[in-house]
Amino acid sequence: MSASAPQQPQTVTLNVTELDSWLEQKIIELVNKVTQGVAIAPAVTATPAKVTPIKEEIDWQAKTDAEIWGSKAPRAGIEKIRRSYQAICLIRQSVCTTILWQLLTQIASQLLTKL
Repeated sequence: MSASAPQQPQTVTLNVTELDSWLEQKIIELVNKVTQGVAIAPAVTATPAKVTPIKEEIDWQAKTDAEIWGSKAPRAGIEKIRRSYQAICLIRQSVCTTILWQLLTQIASQLLTKL
């Protein structure tokens, strides 16, 4: 490695053992240079790594009705439809047995399968 040519940043994948070994080697080299009076060039400033934040998965089924109906999040809409469908099925099973409710349940079921 020549002193006049600047190094280009490199991406390297290391496991913890290799990283520990590499760091230990670099520290020993640096200590040897300091104890021998060799001038040490300043380190190149590293650019911070871009870390993509992990998308938090929301458990919509655990949310209350007020939280669901007050939310405009994309997945909240699907939960609203699911809860509405369950309510219609519950009403159909417990109170209404007319053809109209049966058709409404079938239509809602078909809509949900297309989501």
